[in-house]
Amino acid sequence: MKRTITRIAWAFLALFVVMYIAGIVLNDTYYTVPELAKLPGDDVAENSRVFNDRIQTEFPIGTQTEELIQTLKANEFTISPEGNQASYSKHGAPCITQWFVHWQAEDERVREIKGRVGLTCP
Repeated sequence: MKRTITRIAWAFLALFVVMYIAGIVLNDTYYTVPELAKLPGDDVAENSRVFNDRIQTEFPIGTQTEELIQTLKANEFTISPEGNQASYSKHGAPCITQWFVHWQAEDERVREIKGRVGLTCP
């Protein structure tokens, strides 16, 4: 009986390891992020600075909000119901990387815009 339980435990452990490794490989190999969300490395602060610069360059003050929203949607961002922020998430092993874009508009044109990247780990 004890041998059976030990074998089952080892089988579950092996299955868990295989699934974990497969998740990492599939995540890194097959799961790509949209062009707008590509980041240079693993440093969250640097990634946030780079993403903010990219957002402010891509959508300068005066950009039509409809153009902003359509471009974000084309890059798989979800627009909030309020319509002045968007987010995109990539689920990794074990953390989730999130991209956020927040803007203020006046007369349907961007008057302020910021982007940031966050990381959530269990």
